[in-house]
Amino acid sequence: MPNAKLSLLDLFRRGFDPATPRTTVEILVFLATFAAYEAFIHESAPLLGGWTGFLVGLSKPEQAPERLFGSIFYVALATAILLTARVFQQWRGRTQIGSATVPPQMQGLIVNLSRYSPGRPNGPQSRYATLNELRREVDAVLQTREPLRIGALRHEILKSNLGPFYVAVEYHCDSLKKCWLTTTPETAAAYEVGAGLVKLISGDRAVSERNDLPDANNVSEIALRVRNLYETKLGNLRPHDVIVDITGGTATMSAGLILASLSEDRRVQYLRQDVPLLTVIDGVETALTAAEIVTRGALQSVQTSPEDVRDVIPLKGH
Repeated sequence: MPNAKLSLLDLFRRGFDPATPRTTVEILVFLATFAAYEAFIHESAPLLGGWTGFLVGLSKPEQAPERLFGSIFYVALATAILLTARVFQQWRGRTQIGSATVPPQMQGLIVNLSRYSPGRPNGPQSRYATLNELRREVDAVLQTREPLRIGALRHEILKSNLGPFYVAVEYHCDSLKKCWLTTTPETAAAYEVGAGLVKLISGDRAVSERNDLPDANNVSEIALRVRNLYETKLGNLRPHDVIVDITGGTATMSAGLILASLSEDRRVQYLRQDVPLLTVIDGVETALTAAEIVTRGALQSVQTSPEDVRDVIPLKGH
């Protein structure tokens, strides 16, 4: 059974926002707590106070049988609700995972940045061999905004390991308002390039924010930081307005993002690795267009619906 104190703390921390979905167990634990509160405040406390007064020479407490019955009733009700929550949790079993679908376009995007590499071994290589070379070109294109130059830059980036990042931002660019770029000490240098690309792709409609991870190998810490982002840094956005892309970064970073996203109002997306972003026919390289990436099902989204994932990632201080 989930930790009742933990579930309630998490519930109150997120507030009573009706737009935030509640899990069934969370609601049952809250109702049980309310029943116990009623038992103590309105029945047990007055009864105990009356009997204490009677023992020191005051009058006999009024409605003692009724209050005793009320206390027993509310305690029994709270116990029944908690047992129902336990049975429901055991019956529900594993987290339900929806089928992979094309993700909806979202207003918020959380994405990992990888240490720059111009391409895969034995694969096409970007002309920008180093991150500094790519940074200079991104800065230059931001100044000119020439369509042909933007297309050429996109073509080269899709060859590199920043290709999935570019695809993710490009897909959501029409609705995107904010993009959180997750970096580690090893990938911090890529932030300026990533922020510049977000600005370029979205036409200045989206803003970037850095999400620094001091330890790229601590899954729990990564999950806590990303969950804190959801709870305190969304601004005017709500959790269901934001999607997490787990394609880039290390396996540990992706695992942390997945753990932080296991909630009924949070989505995860990824780029399939079996759909090449570039094709080579008769020695001519051709990059997939944004529309072709969608029609080929390269970008996929999964939404989970667990009951109490917050028990997997303990709150700070517990």
